[in-house]
Amino acid sequence: MKMQRGNTENKFASLIVDCSKAGVVVDIVPKNHRRNSRMLLSDICLSRLERFPILPCGILHTYTERLNVTKALRLHSRRRTDAGNHVGRPLTCASAVLGFFFFIGFILPTFTLPSRLLAGDIKGKVTVVGGASNANAVVYVEYVDSTFVPPKKPAVMDQRHLAFNPAVLPILAGTTVEFLNSDVVLHDVFTPSQCAGSFNLGSFAPGKSRRFTFKSPRCFALILCDIHPEMQAWIVALQNPYYAVTDSTGRYVIRNLPAGKYILRSWYGYYRSQSVRIIIPESGSIEENFELKQ
Repeated sequence: MKMQRGNTENKFASLIVDCSKAGVVVDIVPKNHRRNSRMLLSDICLSRLERFPILPCGILHTYTERLNVTKALRLHSRRRTDAGNHVGRPLTCASAVLGFFFFIGFILPTFTLPSRLLAGDIKGKVTVVGGASNANAVVYVEYVDSTFVPPKKPAVMDQRHLAFNPAVLPILAGTTVEFLNSDVVLHDVFTPSQCAGSFNLGSFAPGKSRRFTFKSPRCFALILCDIHPEMQAWIVALQNPYYAVTDSTGRYVIRNLPAGKYILRSWYGYYRSQSVRIIIPESGSIEENFELKQ
């Protein structure tokens, strides 16, 4: 391996991967100073690269944009003739995954694909036996081996026409929920659920709001109004963001779950939940249906 550095103020250097035995060249040029730095890898051959799936160039370009390499992708190949001349030929993106990025003096290997590129969908239907509707059931993946950062923007549960809206609100654990009062009367928001700390936000006037952060995962918090006992809703705090709420027909879709094995659960208020083991393919979708009973 030969490597030459140019101006170290560049965040990214030019990159050329030259598979001389296989005739593959990958040239990634930085946003600025395309001549300043270059890394030459002359001993990588196509036999190593064939282990990786072929990617469309658009996906590869999106992946490189994570490192701020904008408008920087040129893929071509060369094969040497007996006379030593180079003749150009087309190249797919099959070999582009196996590259190196030169970032402020560090080489970052990218031998694996982003998990979001190897993901499938789950779809199906939940039937609530004896229920008034199949809507508002929650289907969720019980656990995903990853860390998820809750959104900075609060989720919203409104109070309008003496009802909570939405009636069921699934969130990622750690998310703050803002309770609005869009009615013309006072409301008082509280929960008896211990997983949410049995909080009571007190009464607040029309046009005002209160906030609470739900920190515990797998928390099914019953939300009530102390002033209007007929009002109730649920906030479902989960370990990961792979969940869905059924529509009026009971249909649901969970998209882009990384390929692997999981436990899928369905939940609906006071009904008994159900679970099933699933295997998510690297692409496509699977279907799982549930029938919930009290």
